[in-house]
Amino acid sequence: MGNLYLLVFFTFGPCVVLTETVDTIFYSKLDNVVYNYLNDIKNEKELEVCRPDSVCNVVNQRYWLPSKVYRVCRCAKGQCPFEWKNDDQSVPLDNQSQLKTCERTNNMEICSREDVGLTVKETKDKKAGIWKKDISLKCRCDWPLYWRLSGTTMNMTHNFKEYTCSKLYKCQSGEFCAHIRADTYSAYYQCSCPKGHICITKDKTVRNVTELLYHGPSLRAYCVRYVRMENTTKPV
Repeated sequence: MGNLYLLVFFTFGPCVVLTETVDTIFYSKLDNVVYNYLNDIKNEKELEVCRPDSVCNVVNQRYWLPSKVYRVCRCAKGQCPFEWKNDDQSVPLDNQSQLKTCERTNNMEICSREDVGLTVKETKDKKAGIWKKDISLKCRCDWPLYWRLSGTTMNMTHNFKEYTCSKLYKCQSGEFCAHIRADTYSAYYQCSCPKGHICITKDKTVRNVTELLYHGPSLRAYCVRYVRMENTTKPV
């Protein structure tokens, strides 16, 4: 992972976790990424070892800043991938975020329409008073997609959510098409805009939304027709 610098603590705001804790952030100059340890975890040794179907990292590719890597668990053998790559250890989350796995996913079955493709389990550690998160992949889902919440069970010590891998249906002109995160501007696409349209925000109204691994402020985007500008300059 390289040498780590710049230790920062902050109380929770819009980020991957859904429970109130203190996160630890390291900036790696060698890797040029920001590592984020959740739920009061302060280093690699405190991370639990991943299961074979676990997601070990969530990588958010930021436009003008170093990528942010949310550490979830520690691979039993080798390092969890942290770079943005379209390979068999990467599963799309949104248009700027990927789920990373210790094991290769090319042998996993492709998700069918009704399959639960991913689960998120949060269990409260009564002694430590923190929530431990486990993200598990059940099948392979290819981009473009939308992770749709299909089931949830919650109580005082246990949160469990199931998500199905949904292919994007065709939007109509002017229809809502995506939630845009207000912090990173990554898009949770809900549908695919028709030809000649683009999925963009119309205003700056901020609303709190819940999507897979995110709860916080977002903007609503709509399918808007665009006009291609023709080059009208005459040659000299």
